[in-house]
Amino acid sequence: MMDVVTAPVAVSAWIGVLCNIMKLEFETDESQCLLLKKRTFENIQFEHLQITGSVDREIRIENCKFLNCSTSCGTCFICGNVTLDRVVISNLECGDAIHIDSGVKLKQVVIAGPRPGMLKITPLDEDGFVTSEPKHSELQLDISDFYGAVEIIGISGARIKKDATRQATVRSNWLTEVNWKLLG
Repeated sequence: MMDVVTAPVAVSAWIGVLCNIMKLEFETDESQCLLLKKRTFENIQFEHLQITGSVDREIRIENCKFLNCSTSCGTCFICGNVTLDRVVISNLECGDAIHIDSGVKLKQVVIAGPRPGMLKITPLDEDGFVTSEPKHSELQLDISDFYGAVEIIGISGARIKKDATRQATVRSNWLTEVNWKLLG
């Protein structure tokens, strides 16, 4: 059974330092990982939606939905030792973009809706970033119902479900192999 949290009032949340007003009821598993599972957050306003795992403590969010939520300060940033597994983020009003570090582990994550205007999955440190294939062969990300601009670095296009009429994969090796200036 999934818990549903709905609220028309402001809720302040900083995940990683936990939350100021509403705690997101993390459990701690046997490996001391912070775990949030089987929850639906609908029409919740967060101050920030900042999810930051550390080397010492992983954060796992499993089978959760964030539907029509917003951030009052316009921040959604997910980075560090974080795993998103079967997470849906739909129509999140969070300023200009959802920012996710390429090192975050994604498994069957859905980003949908007209908001925000952009999804950016990029490495925090592009100089030292090396892509790695996940151990599973499943879909990592579904953006087929997301209507904003998209920039994704570090996830194979084959592991992303896209709407072929609006979204395309540009392979990283094309940056050096194609004469883009000649193409216009």
